[in-house]
Amino acid sequence: FQCFTAIIGPNGSGKSNIIDSMLFVFGYRASKIRSKKISVLIHNSTKYSNINSCTVQVHFQQIIDKQDDEDSYDVVPNSQFVISRTAFKDNSSYYTIDKKRVQFKEVAKLLRSHGIDLDHNRFLILQGEVEQIAMMKPKGATEHETGMLEFLEDIIGTSRFKEPLQKIIQLGNDLNQERSEKLNRVKMVEKEKDALEEPKNEALKYLKLKNEYTKMLNIDYQLGIIIAAESLQKEEMNAKFDEKTSLDTNLQEETKMIARKRKRTKEMLAEEKKKLLELEKVPEKNESEIRELSRNEEKLSNQREVEEAALKQTMDGLKAETQELQDQKTSLQTRLIELNVTKNATKSQFDIISSELDIYIQNEQKEKTKMEQIQNNLDNTIRRLAECRE
Repeated sequence: FQCFTAIIGPNGSGKSNIIDSMLFVFGYRASKIRSKKISVLIHNSTKYSNINSCTVQVHFQQIIDKQDDEDSYDVVPNSQFVISRTAFKDNSSYYTIDKKRVQFKEVAKLLRSHGIDLDHNRFLILQGEVEQIAMMKPKGATEHETGMLEFLEDIIGTSRFKEPLQKIIQLGNDLNQERSEKLNRVKMVEKEKDALEEPKNEALKYLKLKNEYTKMLNIDYQLGIIIAAESLQKEEMNAKFDEKTSLDTNLQEETKMIARKRKRTKEMLAEEKKKLLELEKVPEKNESEIRELSRNEEKLSNQREVEEAALKQTMDGLKAETQELQDQKTSLQTRLIELNVTKNATKSQFDIISSELDIYIQNEQKEKTKMEQIQNNLDNTIRRLAECRE
């Protein structure tokens, strides 16, 4: 179709069937297609009585009109597409785009992208709507009544901006009201500001005077700090002078003490020299004493030899006198050893015999016990025999 298309013809020529077929593909209900249900659209005749479905295809392509020739146009390459709808006897149906099964919302989206708005339905004017359009009022009297203005807005698509425009108008009214309130508030604040101008000037004057007073106080404080610092510095200098004086006094005392120590050291050195001279004379004295002691040692050595000879002679005499007693002692010790050996042997035999005796006594006791048991058994047997005889 180019620009504008009208379908005309006599009654019964099929104009409505073409429109109904297009409405069927575009998703209209059966009531809009002059039918109670979709299954009625399926062909039913004596020759074709078992048909289960029907399909309508609408072919689309984009064209560019030529300016020099109103009846000719150029087709945009690769712009062709086909939308179809298939209905079944159970009143179900499905849509396809280029033979690909899709949902109706995808069909509506594709047609809307090419300028066919299925929401407002103004791309197609049906039979009987021309007279209805001609009889429309210029503007609807109420919100729900449709006039020529509302109809044109639906056609050009501006009706979808109606609600946002109302919101914008309402927002504008609210903002104007808020602006008026703000202006009134600003005027009131300006009046209050003008009324406070004189107190402000007085406050500023007071603050300036206060700042001058504070400045003078600060200068006074600074002078006091400088004087105090100079006084403190003077005290520190006096303290340092006293410290140096005390240090000088201590150094003088230490110098005097060192002088006294030096004098005492000289005296001790003189005494030590005297002692050294005395000690140098000691070796001569020691040599004379050594010679005298050597002579005494020689005399004592001779005396010792004489006494040792006398002692040896005495010991030889005592040895001859005690020889007999020594022999008796040796024989008695030998006899004592022999008696101890005999005693030990006898004691060993006695221990062995005592052990054997203990064993014999234990055996005797066991045998007595056995004998008593045998005697008891014999008595019991005799008693039983007597009982048996009775």
